[in-house]
Amino acid sequence: MTAFNGLELHLGNLSRLSSAQSRSISAENPRGERGGGARAEADPDGKARHLGRGWKCRPAVSVDPGETLEMADIQGPGAIQSIWITGSVSRNLILRMYWDGQ
Repeated sequence: MTAFNGLELHLGNLSRLSSAQSRSISAENPRGERGGGARAEADPDGKARHLGRGWKCRPAVSVDPGETLEMADIQGPGAIQSIWITGSVSRNLILRMYWDGQ
């Protein structure tokens, strides 16, 4: 039987094992490290300033007009399964993605 890469998951292959590694990129964990969430330092002026490390002190990142934000820089092969963006998403939003050093 050929190796299963974990993509194109459906009920017909739900029971198959994969050697794929799952990562979640977020404001708390921009590099997608295992156990990397809830490690951000609290903003001294933010609402979570008294909680300290181990709490969700950086749940989101704001990007001002004209500003650029690098959301992830991951080495090796992968597949994007989902993108979730909230806030003021309009026709003025530009989302650029680059692969393989483009």
